[in-house]
Amino acid sequence: MEHFEAPAGRLVLDEFRRVLKPGAVAVLFWPPEFGASRLVLAPVEALLSFFRKTPFRFFPDEVNRLRSRGHARTTLREAGFEAAAVDLTPRDLFIHLVVVARKPAA
Repeated sequence: MEHFEAPAGRLVLDEFRRVLKPGAVAVLFWPPEFGASRLVLAPVEALLSFFRKTPFRFFPDEVNRLRSRGHARTTLREAGFEAAAVDLTPRDLFIHLVVVARKPAA
């Protein structure tokens, strides 16, 4: 989801909702703005870009990172999902919010 601009991400969620059966879930691993990977990698990217005199990125641009758990819940609700879970845990070293979107039963 982080590689899609918000309108395109909405289309992805719309397609998930279309193909999922009622009550089914989609599990998204969606990096937040405040994730450990950004806190560690952003300064390294900046230093490498400075010394190389050209932009350096470890990964493709993440144009749609989550700003908060509330941002995740609002995004899901607007796409017609229930937020079954929105968690940031040490199990993945705080790199992603694990977002579980449930399609309403009816």
